[in-house]
Amino acid sequence: MKVIAMVQARFNSSRMPGKVLQKMCGIPMLKRVVDRVAQAQFVDDVIVLTSDQESDDPIADFCQRDGIDFYRGPLNDVLGRYWLAAQYYQADQIIRITADCPLIDAGVIGSVIEMHLQQKNDYTSNCLEYSLPDGLDCEVFNYETLEQLAQQADKLSWREHVTLMLRQGSLKGDYKVACWKSTEDYSGWRLTVDYPQDFSFVEEIYQRFDNSHYVTLSDVITLLNNDSDLRNKMPVIELNEGMNESMKNDNQVEVEKDGTVPEIN
Repeated sequence: MKVIAMVQARFNSSRMPGKVLQKMCGIPMLKRVVDRVAQAQFVDDVIVLTSDQESDDPIADFCQRDGIDFYRGPLNDVLGRYWLAAQYYQADQIIRITADCPLIDAGVIGSVIEMHLQQKNDYTSNCLEYSLPDGLDCEVFNYETLEQLAQQADKLSWREHVTLMLRQGSLKGDYKVACWKSTEDYSGWRLTVDYPQDFSFVEEIYQRFDNSHYVTLSDVITLLNNDSDLRNKMPVIELNEGMNESMKNDNQVEVEKDGTVPEIN
């Protein structure tokens, strides 16, 4: 069984262009995400999933220079991009991570995967019902479920937000779905990076640890619980803002569903 973590990244973010390659305490944010995901239990390989458009050439160039596996596919059909990448890498289980989560935790990822495998689920995540801070999202699904999504999804938001069709209960068929939850509720916290103020806040967290060791979620929780001044700097922004905006503008789209796998650089 091959378990592949796919970190989706784009360079021209509408809210903070170039953020994924911006250096956070001297290390590009994308590299921080990839390195942290690679430490998770059960993960066989980590690839960066970006588009085949010229706008994302900087991401491909960075991955080539740094020796990071990457795959390029459709820009707006992110679901199709996942499906094609899963075929190319012959993945049995896929972990979906986004590149705007520089504090993604390997322990959390491993726990979600473990639940998924032990329960033989079709889909397992920690964001069906939030208990962790925004920026710790991890989704795991098998290839068969991904294929069904890719073949059935016909809304713009479903193609852009990979598992939204399943999470809305619109995927035809019976699927075994589960949610991993923390024993304590930190769902009101924000550790993701969408805006410059998010970047500054997370970078300050890293500065407090001086890059001296792998910063765990537990480390971050302890720091913020003990430092109210820093915690009060946490940006307050609508959860899933981008997805909510996408759903407002939803429409039917034509998509390729033949499973053709394009060449990869």
